[in-house]
Amino acid sequence: MEIEAIDPNSGKVFVKDAPMLDEKTINEHFNEHNKSSTKIKRWINELNISSDAKAILFKIAYTTFRAGDVVVRIGLKILDIISYILKKYSNASFGLVFGFFVGTLATTIPIIGILIGPFVVALGAIIGGVMGYREDLLDKKVKRTIQEAMIDFNKLQTG
Repeated sequence: MEIEAIDPNSGKVFVKDAPMLDEKTINEHFNEHNKSSTKIKRWINELNISSDAKAILFKIAYTTFRAGDVVVRIGLKILDIISYILKKYSNASFGLVFGFFVGTLATTIPIIGILIGPFVVALGAIIGGVMGYREDLLDKKVKRTIQEAMIDFNKLQTG
């Protein structure tokens, strides 16, 4: 099946054939979501993150591509999976929030906080998220959940 996507920044059109993709696969694996777009929007709005980060998540939520005659709402699918994993496997979520909190505290240091704050916040969130993720990976269920999600995305490979 031919897929077509448009880069929202450059307007460049990407057209390739995805041989493992068909309309049934799209409807069963990509356009069927555990959360409606309204629930995803509510989830994003309730996140305790900056409005810039929320804007990025909303941009992801509205990411689509065309496969044959079907519009695939891939962004909603990605955020659906992320929200499920964060809800079900809390160590990564806690680590991310803890790292973000520590980084935010670093920004309160006079003068130095202004200079290094943005980097420390990002670094703290990444390190905290990775450490929490490592703990969750020790639990084989989260690893299996991620692998199951990746099986669906492998069907998007182009030839």
